[in-house]
Amino acid sequence: MNKYETIAYKVLKETERELGHRINVEHWKSNNPHSGIAYCKSYSIKVPEPKSDISLNTFLHEIGHLVYQVKPSCLNEYKACMFALDKMRENGLTISRKVKRHHNWYIAYSLAQALNRKLKTVPVELKPFKKYLKVVTVHWYNDDGDTWTNKAYRADISKC
Repeated sequence: MNKYETIAYKVLKETERELGHRINVEHWKSNNPHSGIAYCKSYSIKVPEPKSDISLNTFLHEIGHLVYQVKPSCLNEYKACMFALDKMRENGLTISRKVKRHHNWYIAYSLAQALNRKLKTVPVELKPFKKYLKVVTVHWYNDDGDTWTNKAYRADISKC
Protein backbone atom coordinates (compact mmCIF):
# COMPACT_ATOMS: atom_id res chain seq x y z
CA MET A 1 0.00 0.00 0.00
CA ASN A 2 1.28 3.47 -0.83
CA LYS A 3 0.99 6.41 1.60
CA TYR A 4 -2.13 7.74 -0.13
CA GLU A 5 -3.94 4.40 0.16
CA THR A 6 -2.92 4.14 3.82
CA ILE A 7 -4.39 7.58 4.58
CA ALA A 8 -7.54 6.87 2.54
CA TYR A 9 -8.35 3.65 4.39
CA LYS A 10 -7.46 5.14 7.79
CA VAL A 11 -9.93 8.00 7.20
CA LEU A 12 -12.48 5.53 5.81
CA LYS A 13 -12.37 3.41 8.99
CA GLU A 14 -12.55 6.50 11.24
CA THR A 15 -15.58 7.78 9.33
CA GLU A 16 -17.31 4.39 9.46
CA ARG A 17 -16.94 4.44 13.25
CA GLU A 18 -18.28 8.01 13.47
CA LEU A 19 -21.26 7.36 11.18
CA GLY A 20 -22.02 3.91 12.55
CA HIS A 21 -22.23 2.54 8.99
CA ARG A 22 -19.97 0.47 6.82
CA ILE A 23 -18.98 2.38 3.66
CA ASN A 24 -18.82 0.33 0.48
CA VAL A 25 -15.95 1.41 -1.78
CA GLU A 26 -15.87 0.65 -5.48
CA HIS A 27 -12.79 1.67 -7.44
CA TRP A 28 -13.26 3.15 -10.86
CA LYS A 29 -10.84 2.18 -13.52
CA SER A 30 -10.98 5.74 -14.73
CA ASN A 31 -8.13 7.81 -16.08
CA ASN A 32 -9.69 10.85 -14.41
CA PRO A 33 -8.46 11.24 -10.80
CA HIS A 34 -11.00 14.08 -10.28
CA SER A 35 -14.05 11.89 -10.81
CA GLY A 36 -16.06 10.18 -8.08
CA ILE A 37 -19.61 9.61 -6.88
CA ALA A 38 -21.12 9.23 -3.40
CA TYR A 39 -24.41 7.41 -2.82
CA CYS A 40 -25.60 8.75 0.53
CA LYS A 41 -28.59 6.45 1.00
CA SER A 42 -26.54 3.27 0.56
CA TYR A 43 -23.31 4.61 2.08
CA SER A 44 -21.20 3.73 -0.91
CA ILE A 45 -18.69 5.59 -3.04
CA LYS A 46 -17.16 5.08 -6.46
CA VAL A 47 -13.70 6.60 -6.53
CA PRO A 48 -10.32 6.31 -8.24
CA GLU A 49 -7.67 4.35 -6.40
CA PRO A 50 -5.75 6.82 -4.20
CA LYS A 51 -2.38 6.80 -5.96
CA SER A 52 -1.66 10.57 -5.89
CA ASP A 53 -2.67 13.62 -3.90
CA ILE A 54 -5.39 14.46 -6.44
CA SER A 55 -6.95 10.98 -6.40
CA LEU A 56 -6.69 10.89 -2.58
CA ASN A 57 -8.46 14.25 -2.46
CA THR A 58 -11.26 12.82 -4.64
CA PHE A 59 -11.51 9.72 -2.42
CA LEU A 60 -11.77 11.83 0.74
CA HIS A 61 -14.15 14.31 -0.92
CA GLU A 62 -16.63 11.52 -1.64
CA ILE A 63 -16.40 10.32 1.97
CA GLY A 64 -17.11 13.93 2.95
CA HIS A 65 -20.42 13.72 1.09
CA LEU A 66 -21.45 10.88 3.39
CA VAL A 67 -20.55 12.95 6.45
CA TYR A 68 -22.16 16.24 5.32
CA GLN A 69 -25.53 16.15 3.62
CA VAL A 70 -26.60 19.78 3.50
CA LYS A 71 -28.45 22.12 1.16
CA PRO A 72 -27.84 23.97 -1.12
CA SER A 73 -25.70 21.61 -3.17
CA CYS A 74 -22.90 24.17 -3.61
CA LEU A 75 -22.53 24.30 0.19
CA ASN A 76 -22.52 20.50 0.28
CA GLU A 77 -19.66 20.47 -2.25
CA TYR A 78 -17.77 23.05 -0.19
CA LYS A 79 -18.13 21.00 3.00
CA ALA A 80 -16.98 17.82 1.22
CA CYS A 81 -13.95 19.67 -0.18
CA MET A 82 -13.05 21.08 3.23
CA PHE A 83 -13.42 17.61 4.78
CA ALA A 84 -10.93 16.23 2.23
CA LEU A 85 -8.41 19.06 2.72
CA ASP A 86 -8.68 18.87 6.52
CA LYS A 87 -8.12 15.09 6.53
CA MET A 88 -5.11 15.47 4.23
CA ARG A 89 -3.58 18.06 6.59
CA GLU A 90 -4.41 15.96 9.69
CA ASN A 91 -2.45 13.10 8.15
CA GLY A 92 0.65 15.19 7.50
CA LEU A 93 0.24 15.93 3.82
CA THR A 94 1.05 19.32 2.37
CA ILE A 95 -1.72 20.50 0.07
CA SER A 96 -0.18 20.98 -3.38
CA ARG A 97 -0.88 23.97 -5.58
CA LYS A 98 -2.61 21.63 -8.03
CA VAL A 99 -5.03 20.36 -5.37
CA LYS A 100 -5.72 23.92 -4.08
CA ARG A 101 -6.37 25.16 -7.61
CA HIS A 102 -8.72 22.27 -8.35
CA HIS A 103 -10.51 22.88 -5.03
CA ASN A 104 -11.02 26.59 -5.82
CA TRP A 105 -12.22 25.87 -9.34
CA TYR A 106 -14.61 23.11 -8.24
CA ILE A 107 -16.25 25.21 -5.53
CA ALA A 108 -16.57 28.11 -7.98
CA TYR A 109 -18.06 25.72 -10.56
CA SER A 110 -20.63 24.47 -8.02
CA LEU A 111 -21.46 28.05 -7.02
CA ALA A 112 -21.86 29.06 -10.68
CA GLN A 113 -24.27 26.17 -11.24
CA ALA A 114 -26.32 27.20 -8.22
CA LEU A 115 -26.43 30.86 -9.29
CA ASN A 116 -27.46 29.86 -12.80
CA ARG A 117 -30.26 27.81 -11.20
CA LYS A 118 -31.38 30.96 -9.34
CA LEU A 119 -29.80 30.46 -5.91
CA LYS A 120 -31.30 33.31 -3.87
CA THR A 121 -28.64 33.73 -1.17
CA VAL A 122 -24.97 32.79 -1.40
CA PRO A 123 -23.88 31.02 1.82
CA VAL A 124 -21.28 32.99 3.80
CA GLU A 125 -18.65 30.24 3.37
CA LEU A 126 -18.89 30.54 -0.42
CA LYS A 127 -18.62 34.32 -0.78
CA PRO A 128 -14.79 34.23 -1.16
CA PHE A 129 -15.24 31.96 -4.20
CA LYS A 130 -17.25 34.57 -6.12
CA LYS A 131 -13.94 36.10 -7.25
CA TYR A 132 -13.33 32.98 -9.37
CA LEU A 133 -16.51 33.52 -11.39
CA LYS A 134 -17.01 35.35 -14.62
CA VAL A 135 -20.26 36.42 -16.22
CA VAL A 136 -20.74 35.42 -19.84
CA THR A 137 -23.45 36.06 -22.37
CA VAL A 138 -25.19 32.90 -23.53
CA HIS A 139 -27.07 32.86 -26.85
CA TRP A 140 -30.16 30.69 -27.10
CA TYR A 141 -31.92 29.50 -30.25
CA ASN A 142 -35.16 27.60 -30.65
CA ASP A 143 -36.58 25.56 -33.54
CA ASP A 144 -38.61 28.52 -34.79
CA GLY A 145 -35.46 30.56 -35.39
CA ASP A 146 -36.02 32.83 -32.40
CA THR A 147 -32.91 33.94 -30.52
CA TRP A 148 -32.29 35.56 -27.15
CA THR A 149 -29.44 36.08 -24.74
CA ASN A 150 -28.97 35.51 -21.02
CA LYS A 151 -26.20 36.23 -18.56
CA ALA A 152 -24.67 33.12 -17.01
CA TYR A 153 -21.96 32.43 -14.46
CA ARG A 154 -18.91 30.33 -15.26
CA ALA A 155 -15.97 29.24 -13.10
CA ASP A 156 -12.78 30.73 -14.52
CA ILE A 157 -9.84 28.38 -14.01
CA SER A 158 -7.40 31.15 -14.93
CA LYS A 159 -8.45 33.06 -11.79
CA CYS A 160 -7.92 30.05 -9.52
